[in-house]
Amino acid sequence: MRRWGIAAGAVTLVLAVSAAVVFYVVPRSIRPEIIREQILSPLETSLHGSFTYESVSFRYFPVFQVQFSGVKMQLKGARPAELKARSVTLEPDAFPLIIRKFLIRQIHVSTGEVQVQMAEQDPFEKAVLQNLSLDLKPLGTLKMMQMEFHADLPGTASGISGQCDLRMDGLAGWNWNKAALRGVLQLDAKDLPAWSDSVKIRSALKIREGALRGTVHFEKEKGAGWMNVRGAAKLDGVVYELEQKGQMMVSKPLVMGVEFQDVLDFAKKEWSLKRSFLDLPFGRIELNGQGKLGQREVQDFRISAPEITLEEIPNYLLGIREGLPLNTGFSGTGRLEISLKGSLQQLAVFSSLDLNDAVITYGSLFDKPKGVPLRFSMEMQLKNGRQADGDISIHFHELLAKGTVKGLDLATGAGQINLLTNRHAAASWGPVIPALKGYELGGDLKILANWQGDLRDIQGLKKILNIRVEKGAIAKTGEAGLKNINLELDYDPKMGLVMQNGSLEAGGQPIKGSLSIYSPEQKPDAKLTLESAKIDLPEAVRALQPFAEKFVPPLDPFFKTLSRAVPKALALRGENFVLEAAYHDRRWKIERAAMDAGGGKISVHGDIQAGDKAPEYQLNFDANGVSVEQLFTAEAAGPFPLAGKLFAEAALKGSFNDLDSLFAAAAGTGKFVLTQAEFRTVDLWRALAEIQEFESLSALAKGASRFDEVRGHLNFEPGKISSDDLELYSADWNLNAKGDVSLEGVLNLRLEVYLAYAHAEKILAALSSGAGEGHDSEWFGPASLLASGPLDKIAVKADPALMAKLVSDLKAGKGQRAFRRFLREDALFK
Repeated sequence: MRRWGIAAGAVTLVLAVSAAVVFYVVPRSIRPEIIREQILSPLETSLHGSFTYESVSFRYFPVFQVQFSGVKMQLKGARPAELKARSVTLEPDAFPLIIRKFLIRQIHVSTGEVQVQMAEQDPFEKAVLQNLSLDLKPLGTLKMMQMEFHADLPGTASGISGQCDLRMDGLAGWNWNKAALRGVLQLDAKDLPAWSDSVKIRSALKIREGALRGTVHFEKEKGAGWMNVRGAAKLDGVVYELEQKGQMMVSKPLVMGVEFQDVLDFAKKEWSLKRSFLDLPFGRIELNGQGKLGQREVQDFRISAPEITLEEIPNYLLGIREGLPLNTGFSGTGRLEISLKGSLQQLAVFSSLDLNDAVITYGSLFDKPKGVPLRFSMEMQLKNGRQADGDISIHFHELLAKGTVKGLDLATGAGQINLLTNRHAAASWGPVIPALKGYELGGDLKILANWQGDLRDIQGLKKILNIRVEKGAIAKTGEAGLKNINLELDYDPKMGLVMQNGSLEAGGQPIKGSLSIYSPEQKPDAKLTLESAKIDLPEAVRALQPFAEKFVPPLDPFFKTLSRAVPKALALRGENFVLEAAYHDRRWKIERAAMDAGGGKISVHGDIQAGDKAPEYQLNFDANGVSVEQLFTAEAAGPFPLAGKLFAEAALKGSFNDLDSLFAAAAGTGKFVLTQAEFRTVDLWRALAEIQEFESLSALAKGASRFDEVRGHLNFEPGKISSDDLELYSADWNLNAKGDVSLEGVLNLRLEVYLAYAHAEKILAALSSGAGEGHDSEWFGPASLLASGPLDKIAVKADPALMAKLVSDLKAGKGQRAFRRFLREDALFK
């Protein structure tokens, strides 16, 4: 028994001595040169960097450790990094030291700082970690290590921490494929503004508040070249500001959730993103794809947003507004699909935006309601992340437009777009153009367009347009409107707007025409020509007026004024209508407006001057041989109360200030001759026969009054038309007249009637023997009458005082004094 005790004691002594040698004697033989040779040099080679320190010390109890103080490790590459630490402690395995082999068992980094200088294309200038603490420990074997670390983010009370298990053969001859890795990283940035200031974000935006929290899990198997990475993060209450056109814009607080799953293959230098998404206030964005590591190249990367709330986007992505045309508004939901392929230097981009459920507006020009199909598609080549070239297509109702984009600079908005539509129904535009609300459209359209310049500034763009309308129609609901519209409009900055050989039906009236507008966007000049072989002018004007009222003064009140002045509706029907007009310096010059009507010709020329107030006009009218009754509609109540052929001239000036009575303030002069005149509601014989002494003239009454010729000069005054020298001629009588006619068609005239002596002979003989003997004229008079009332109900009565005096003179034998020469030299028509 004693022998076994002595043996056990001897073994224990040997082990104790051996342990002492291994753990205390051998370590004292280790020199820094061995550590440099076996650890630091392989480390520098593997990491392509350098490892320096201010001093090194050894600790032997309770375990052997090597401590480096004032450590600096620098790594070269595209993103150079620098690690500074107050101390780095290495703890080796004891037994390999017997053969002078230094194998690390544990590493501890204390009070370290890491700074990585980011590449030029990265979103921020540098990455910084402070107060770094790192421990690398063994896990059962020398080849399995566990790493834990924690570091603070600069300027914040938060930081980043992590833990991972690492299996590797050793630092010397490091081989990624032979390593195994499993771990987790946690980030807690409670003060993003301070962090963004420290890393110097390369952007005009400035983060004002917000926090970021996230976790990343990673795993790699031994013998595999790839690593699985998955994680989640949340941006909480992030508010940032961005200067746009001299104005500081501030975002709404952003809350965003992120989840991702990625595979990084370092052997093939590839990455693959799967089942990843961003949860944003305006919708979820799904991401997946693959690409090349370190080359900023994607093989196929897809972005999908199944349902995004459009009106919320500008509240969080402030730069969106900068890239949109001014006065653009949107609401509702949309669907977005984007596919990317290639490198940043040459990136292929395909995108599709479905806005069927969205409301889109552009000022007062465009207003797409919900439910109207609208889809944009683009296939682009993006060069250097800035310049885009490619094809675009738009699908809207029956419209399908295809085009190209050339040299579009995404930073400035400058570029060129060409677009060509199919032949599509004009009715497609009715629901989306506010100016067309309440109108019915028909026919087909085809549009060719080119825009060049800053595409965000639609008003300032250089535009080339070609619009073709075939069998078009436009009308307010329930009205006749315009039909059979066939025209082709061309517009470019040099030639302006040109329409040649256009045609349409306005109120059933066929009209052809051409239009040229020069420099329409600066100081426009224009020339207009309209022609019609056969036309009802009032009907045509009434149909055209709603579509021309923004460009010309309203003409329909002209016909309304005339309809109040006469008892019949104006029927200005004719043939060979032509209008030639020119516009310059806010003035329409009517060079010629003419038509064959009523067996004669009617023409107008003059000026219409637009101004800050009501437009002013100065017009000259001419009628040559026009049948008056043919200018007005014949109704069941009978023909127009006046007949004859009219020859007239008038020069008028006024304004469009009072549209209800267009000529209420008109002023001017005119002259006229009416041949073969007949006043169908006036019987002068019956009016004279009401005088007792002239009763014998009743046998001549015919219910109307006819004249071979009526002539005179006219004065147009506010509210009325007057004349001092109206002359009416016939074989039976001649008349002098003066007075006025109101714009409502009410006459107020004084007539001096001279009877042919053959009609007056019986009257004279009955009044006094010898009355009228010795007269030197064929005419007897004047008999004074008063005419008043509307044109179709003119009341003619004798002037009591003057007729009594005439009769008294005749009875007194003074008849010769009653005879006059009717034709006076100053009454001749001039």
